Amino acid sequence: MQRNRLYNFSNFIAEDLQLPLTYLDPLIPVNSATIFFGPFKSYKSVIVQQMAIDIASGRSFLNLFDVPVPKKVLYLQNELADVWLQDRWRTMIKNYSDCILDNLYYHNCKGMFLNNETTFNQLCEIIGNVKPDVVIIDSLYYTLIGDVSDGGVVNEIIRKCDRILTAYAPVSIVLVHHQRKTANDRPDLGMEEMLGSVQLAAWPSVLIKMKCNEGDQKQLQFLFRYHPNINPIEVRLNKSKFILETEDNITPMSIESGISTTLCHGELRCYDEIFRTIRNEIGVSRTRVRGSINAMLKMGRLTKVSIDGSELYSLVSVRVPDSQENKNQ
Repeated sequence: MQRNRLYNFSNFIAEDLQLPLTYLDPLIPVNSATIFFGPFKSYKSVIVQQMAIDIASGRSFLNLFDVPVPKKVLYLQNELADVWLQDRWRTMIKNYSDCILDNLYYHNCKGMFLNNETTFNQLCEIIGNVKPDVVIIDSLYYTLIGDVSDGGVVNEIIRKCDRILTAYAPVSIVLVHHQRKTANDRPDLGMEEMLGSVQLAAWPSVLIKMKCNEGDQKQLQFLFRYHPNINPIEVRLNKSKFILETEDNITPMSIESGISTTLCHGELRCYDEIFRTIRNEIGVSRTRVRGSINAMLKMGRLTKVSIDGSELYSLVSVRVPDSQENKNQ
């Protein structure tokens, strides 16, 4: 859907509307904002640094979320010393030996604030020079002047980020943020645990919350404005590789079972509808769903038809042979 477009009711109902395009499907829609937050010292930076490498290299993120096309990423951080970040990334990229990472740019933005006009203009100059598709700011807490719980401060931050989204479209912004320190002593408040005023939580297209479980176990929770929600995902820190990994117990058989269940009533469904249903149920990447669909087509368990230019799939019914029917009677 185009922004700021006026529809009359009949045209709106008849319009062939699609979900937003994404740089990282569905976590980073094109020309939008995503906020990733969690407790202090919970490896938030590790996961967004890993995300930056995956987007730049075209690898699927956590083997679950697809990068349709490798994109240029600008990573701005102000917490780690450069030598520590360099050491961490050197460890991480051992898992990406076959990837070209010229799409990934880094700048230490310590002392640069979004709500200071002078340093904001310096940040914009960097963005203008790099021309990234995705800007990751790690972290918001150290990139503002004032109290993040102050509505006036937060509104100024939102206005500055919106200026970036407008001036450098179709760029997207990922902000790394913190959880309230008191949230661990209270019942699970979901996305309301994020530090700051309610305006900040209401602003982005996507909110991702990291919940810390025992040891190195983490859980990622999601809230989408323009996409169906997906179930939480369990991840763990692999300290030898310094990356977060999923507990990958999803087998091809479980994906194929999900596809069969989705199509069990004989409906014709498009690939995107099948994929969203499977991912919402078991959490799996687009590539793996596509692979299972192709395998089921080759085995004759699915059939594909084209209607009005759309490819639709249906489950092939298994007919019991006459001899077997007679035995069962």
